[in-house]
Order: sequence, then structure tokens, then C-alpha cells
Amino acid sequence: MDLSRREFVAGLTASCFLCGCSSEEKTQEPANPPSDQPAGGGTEKPPGELVETPAAIRAPGDQARVTLASGAIVLIWKDQVGLHATEGRCTHKRGQLFYDKDRNDIWCEEHGSRFFVDGAVEKPPAKAPLKRYDVGIEGEKLRITPRS
Repeated sequence: MDLSRREFVAGLTASCFLCGCSSEEKTQEPANPPSDQPAGGGTEKPPGELVETPAAIRAPGDQARVTLASGAIVLIWKDQVGLHATEGRCTHKRGQLFYDKDRNDIWCEEHGSRFFVDGAVEKPPAKAPLKRYDVGIEGEKLRITPRS
């Protein structure tokens, strides 16, 4: 079944709403909803960067690359659980990385390095793990945040 991005986001929003409403304890919404700015009128932005949701990511196994403002290339993929992301270049010699849905791992087309989805090296020649990112959905965009 192919879902449009709008249908996907609407379904995700509905399931989040249902999960939040299932608890017995109800809380009243604040009169002024929270904003992206901290109390006191500061200008601190939320962590990460908003990027357009790649049209190629619709079903489990789909993947895409985005380039952040810093120039970092990020590999994003979807599995049965949700969206995940690591750096999009191999730590060995910067070859392009791909998500392998059949093996549920990440591989480098250049020299054959393989990485577990948590970024750890599975098979050399790469020795260093991949940098990981958190992926959040905000409307029709994704917020990509480096993990510390």
C-alpha cells in the first residue's frame, strides 16, 4: 500500500493522539501553547535542523540522503519501527552508504564496509563507527538532530 506523505503524517498524528488519549489521567492544555523559544523571550532554536521529507521515503526499506546546512550528508531510512539516520558517508574513505533492508544493516559501495544500524562497525575496512542522528517529524518536514 502506497501512502502519500500527507496520509503518512496524518496517520502518525492520529496514532500519537490516540496514544495520548488512552491514559486515565487527563491534563488541561495550557492557555498559551509552548513555542520553540525558551521562557524569557530568548532566541534559542530547537536542536537539529528541519529538512524537507524526501519523497523517496514512503515504505519500510526506503532510503534517501539529505545534506544539512553544515554540509553533512545524512542517510535516512525507514523500517517497520520508523525513521532512522546515520552519516551518509563511510568512515573509511567517505564512500556512499546504503541501507540494506534484507540484512538490516548499512553498507559502503566503495570498499564493502558494513555497519550495524546503530552505527557500529560490522565489517572492515572501516574502523570508526558512524555518527547517528535522531529523526523527528514536524508537519511535513523532518528534524535531524545529531546524537551526542
